[in-house]
Parts: sequence; C-alpha cells; structure tokens
Amino acid sequence: MSLRSTLRRVYDNSPISVQTKLRMIYGRIPDRLKLGKEFADYSEHLLLNERLTREELDAMQLTKLREMIEHCAQQVPFYKSLFDRAGFKPAHLRTLADLAKIPPLTREDLRAQFDELRAVNASQFEPELCASGGATGQPVKFLLDRKAIALEKACVRRHWLRSGYRDGEPSANLRGLRLALKRGTYSLIDKGETCLYLSSYDLTPNTVKGYTRAFNDFQPALLNSYASSAALFATLIEGRALKIHSPRSIVCASETLYPHQRERIESVFNCKVWDWYGLTELVGNAGECELHSGYHIGMEQGYFEVLDESGRAVAPGEVGEIVATGLHNFSMPLVRYRTGDLAEFTDEMCPCGSESRMIKSIQGRVFEFIETPSGARLTATALNVHDNTWNSVIQFQYVQKQRDTVVLRVMKGETYTEADERRILDRMGARFGGEIQLRIEYVSEMPKTPRGKTPLIVREIK
Repeated sequence: MSLRSTLRRVYDNSPISVQTKLRMIYGRIPDRLKLGKEFADYSEHLLLNERLTREELDAMQLTKLREMIEHCAQQVPFYKSLFDRAGFKPAHLRTLADLAKIPPLTREDLRAQFDELRAVNASQFEPELCASGGATGQPVKFLLDRKAIALEKACVRRHWLRSGYRDGEPSANLRGLRLALKRGTYSLIDKGETCLYLSSYDLTPNTVKGYTRAFNDFQPALLNSYASSAALFATLIEGRALKIHSPRSIVCASETLYPHQRERIESVFNCKVWDWYGLTELVGNAGECELHSGYHIGMEQGYFEVLDESGRAVAPGEVGEIVATGLHNFSMPLVRYRTGDLAEFTDEMCPCGSESRMIKSIQGRVFEFIETPSGARLTATALNVHDNTWNSVIQFQYVQKQRDTVVLRVMKGETYTEADERRILDRMGARFGGEIQLRIEYVSEMPKTPRGKTPLIVREIK
C-alpha cells in the first residue's frame, strides 16, 4: 500500500479536527514521496508532448489503448466476459474508431460489477479505494492506481503552468473542504504547499469580509475553486464594494462553469478564468488554453468520444455525452465509460499551436435539466440570459420537484426590490413556455451538496 493510500484511509476515517491537521502534515511531504518518482517524469513528458502533431498524439493513444485492451482481456473478468459476448478480440483494435466495437460501460455496471471489474493482478498497481461525489445521489466506488494518480496530478500541473502559474508560487483553494478553525477565522495556510485554504461551506454575506481579508493578505498567484464558489465570492465582494487582490489566474474545476459565472468572476477579480474538466475516475481530462475557445483533451490520460443517445458519434457542433476510456488505470480499467457529462464536439485544430484533440464546450450533466409536462428538456444553456435579470441577485438555483412547478431559490442582494422579482418571474417564466409555474423561494444561504458544491439545477422528481 502506498504512503498516499495509507494517509487517505486515515484521513477519510478521521473527524474534521484531525483531517485539518493531517492536511497540514500532508502538504509538507515532498511530491516524490506522496506521488512517487513517476510524477516528475510525467510532468516533464507532458510538457514535451505539447510539441507533438495530432498524428503523433493519435498514434500514442492507439498504442496505449491496445495495451489497455490486451490487459483487460487477460486480467479483468468483466471484460473477458464482455468481449466474448460482443465477439471482440484485442486484435480487432486496428484504429481508434475500432474501440466502438466494445459496448459502453455505465455507472450502474461499475456499481454492480465492482469485483468483476477489479483486475486479477490489481495489487501490483498499488491502488487506493476511491468514490465519486455521487451527484446523482448514488456514489460509486472504484480503484485508482498510484501511477494513474501521479499522472493526473501532472496533468493538473501542466494546466496551472499554462495559465501563467509557476511552481512554488502561493495559491488559494476555495473548494469542498471542511476545516476545523477558531470562531471568526475562515482560512488556514498550508506552509508546505504554500496554499491558503478557504472552505466553500462557510462563505456567506456575513463572512465575506474575513475571506477577503485572508485572500488579500496572502496574495495568491492562482485561485483554485469550484465555479459556484468563485462566482459567489465575486458577487459578495462586488455587493460589499470590497477591494480584492487580483491573482494571475483562476482555475475552476469539478463543476460546470456557466457564462454568467465566468463573466462575474473575471470582472471582479480582473483576471482570466482557466476552466478545467476532470473526472474522479481518472478516465480523462481537458482544459482551456490562453485562447479560451475550447478544451484541449489530455490525450495522455484518456481517449474521448462524444456520443448521442443512440450511441453514435455526434457531428462537429453537436452536443453529446462524453464517453471516456482511461489509459493508465490498470487495477480497475474503465473502457468506454459513460461519464454523464455533455459536451459540444469539434474536430477543429486550435490556433494556439497545440494539436491535441478538443471539445468545444462543456454543457453540463446529462441529468441537469428541467423537464416540462410535454417532455421537453430545458438545460442550463437554454435558461441562460445575457441581460440585467440577475443584477441584484447574489446566487440562484432551480429546483424541480414536480413536472409543472419549478422553485427558484434566490439569495437577494442589498439592492434587490419587488421590481427585480417581477422581472425575474416575467423573463424566466417565459423560458418555460407556459407549461411550468415558476415561483421564488428566498434563502439566506444556498444549500450545498456534501462536497460543498452548488449545482444550478436540482431535480427532485420521484
């Protein structure tokens, strides 16, 4: 068992006070001990790969795919059976497109077939047991190899460097962390990682001054945050007319970044947002470059397909579900894994110079939509507006408990009036075409998920 895996197990089974202390200890451990010597090797190779042509990157992926599929056929009971039923043999994988001959894997398969998906020789890859956040209400567990984790960390580092960050500079973390702090204190400095930790759970109109003071005193070069948390922080800062340090870059991850959030964050912090798309199962990642015109796929870690509801590849400009195949997680391979994430496909080459394959945009989760009585599905994109509708609103969230009714949770800003309420009901009510009654519910704080996130759309229809 690796050092990281051992510490992870202790951390997950400890109270918040102990977790806070363990996080500070963990930050002081050198990367070579936490992640292994491979982390430095991966970090170097990833930067060199930026020079590869698309043909070279495709060839690299095909080589890794063949290695993974051969491993599945030899070592993973689930895939031995699946390949037999599908009449598929590893030799059939002559091109990247041939991967489509293998049936997709679902979250339900992962939940029900955990033991069968575990490789017979899993222990040699030093895996740790992990779980997804359970955005659907049903978390799943899986194994992650030590080397696969090291590669993911190296991919994140490449993205941070691309945003202008330099190794060793101070950063701030505004994500789903619960911290054991003294009353009236809202931050904690990890001297080992030179990181200011700010909990997304405690950020409110009453605490924003404390958050802002800690942020300004620390002067981070980069803010690593959930999109909803960064947008809330920016809105509260603007509402209180507070001065805020401008980091060199802001990296949003783990949630869909919506246009209204990006606009508010960039305006208040006076810097660019570099969105990052990652998957807890480590089957792939993608991130924005300096042009912010799409997401470069981390082709070293995973192979992406974008498919429609019938399982066919979508055309450029169309939206489909990301189906991903991990290339480095041998203890529990996930081949053609249906991620539940929607993306717009593109076959364009980015003018930035990197020739990696891309996705044009992240559109949200498959289950994040409002369904009308007639069966139409309204996604966050369909509900997006580019006007003054939300000018006096701190944060909002759609909650659907019945097909003909949507509750709009609203955190009011100080300038909010009845005129704002009428404008919101008129403009957003019109988006539902008369099929759904929209009513507003005012809240002092927006409910968060167990991991501290605030999804834009919540479906509670039984």
